[in-house]
Amino acid sequence: MTMLEVAALAALPLCALALALSPQIAPAHHSAAMYDLSRVVTVQGTVSKYDWRNPHVYIYVEEVTERGERQEWKVEGLPTTVMQRLDWNAQTLQPGERIDVQGYATRNSESKGLAPTLIVRGAQDTLVPAAHAEAYASAIEGARLVEVERAAHLLAIERPDELARLVRDFLGVLEGTQQ
Repeated sequence: MTMLEVAALAALPLCALALALSPQIAPAHHSAAMYDLSRVVTVQGTVSKYDWRNPHVYIYVEEVTERGERQEWKVEGLPTTVMQRLDWNAQTLQPGERIDVQGYATRNSESKGLAPTLIVRGAQDTLVPAAHAEAYASAIEGARLVEVERAAHLLAIERPDELARLVRDFLGVLEGTQQ
């Protein structure tokens, strides 16, 4: 192994650390190309299925249209490990619960998928400046930006109850109501 190769290998952990601490907001790990980011949809309906598995949790919501037709929406959530840190589990939602969800519809109108967007930032976050979070939120039509007091960059550790409440509220779970 040459000295250059050794130096390059030694620099990898530093590059990874620099990337992890970069004060930029990165998009999700997969493309949003399947979603129409110009069309925000609100779905009011009943949970028909709650699919708790990786790589994403899915919530299936049955809505009755103005014409009386039933249609099912597939709402893409976060991975189970992240949801658990937000105090969600496989029993958080049950079929029959009434919920309201807002997000981007899929470009293919037949698939009835949604990708809600909630951006949460700690008020004392020095890694992601407020201006970056605001710019990101304004670039995504219909996105909601919330700033949490007494928190910095690790909201899931610093204010897990508040973060869980924000996510529940954003997903529109109407607690205690059944159809």
